[in-house]
Amino acid sequence: MTKRIYKIQPPEVWAQVRQDYLAGQDAKTVAARHGVTVDALRARATKQGWSRHPRTRTLSPREAAVLAQETLAPPPDETGGHDPADLARAAAQASGRALHAQDFAQARALAALAETYRKLADRDGPGRAARLTIKTAPLQLVYDILTNPGEAEDRFAMNTSDKSDWELRGQYWQAKQKLERADTEWGNAQLARRVHLERRIAALEDQLRAAGLDPVIEREKDRRISQGLDLYLGPLRKIVSMEEWEKSLDEL
Repeated sequence: MTKRIYKIQPPEVWAQVRQDYLAGQDAKTVAARHGVTVDALRARATKQGWSRHPRTRTLSPREAAVLAQETLAPPPDETGGHDPADLARAAAQASGRALHAQDFAQARALAALAETYRKLADRDGPGRAARLTIKTAPLQLVYDILTNPGEAEDRFAMNTSDKSDWELRGQYWQAKQKLERADTEWGNAQLARRVHLERRIAALEDQLRAAGLDPVIEREKDRRISQGLDLYLGPLRKIVSMEEWEKSLDEL
């Protein structure tokens, strides 16, 4: 397919384009006559605030809406495509120009169009994920994620036909495995340390007895803690039995 090449027209040509366009001739006819594209004509009309409707005439809401749609017909090569966020910005800017020109009906129509595009961008736009962060996410959503880890993990399931965000899912499980491995290794290290200390204490007590000496008598509460029968939970909750602590987990 041969790409059509258009000549960049000088200011005097665009002055005639503007005159014919404001005289009421349709954009397609004016563009063909002066060797410009319809998209370029409409883009320039939007940028420079051309209006074929005098301020003395009041547009109906329907006419204003149609004019707003016609005014906001951006060429893909100038706006980066028909992205709703780009269209919302263009419509808002065009509304400001129309308001400055006291074309209030068109300004209202363009403002409504900008809001429509803005809602569409919020729903489907590529920037939605970037706008929603941990700091900006609704607090209820953050609470639900933190208190329902199982449901959150289901979103990252890889044994599913849904292949969206596949790389991100893999990164989640890799990060989770690293954290679990570190937690397991730390727990094993602490357990080994305790076992070696208990063996060392037992060996020292045996040496004392062999020398005819009695080991220091361990207090009952210390004995229960050392054997895991009771738990020391800090200065606030102090010491509770293992049974009581396990029951308290039901409240979580």
